[in-house]
Amino acid sequence: MDINNALKTFKPIEGDVIIYRSNGKELKSVYNAVRRDGMGGWSGTLQILEPGCGYIYQTTQSRNVTYDYMSYGSVVQDI
Repeated sequence: MDINNALKTFKPIEGDVIIYRSNGKELKSVYNAVRRDGMGGWSGTLQILEPGCGYIYQTTQSRNVTYDYMSYGSVVQDI
């Protein structure tokens, strides 16, 4: 699924990054708060999120990261 659709209920912060490594290649998407008419959005070489793949989420602040788009709510504790 397109990263912006998959994470549309997610509340990222400007500069947050999602990274995926495959076959020695790094794909990255960065959140820009003013992209898409001020609504914010993800952009970069990582454009699609696939089920079963592992992603690295780097946030610009220490916080709990919550995402609700899935069939169950999940919380990731940032450490």
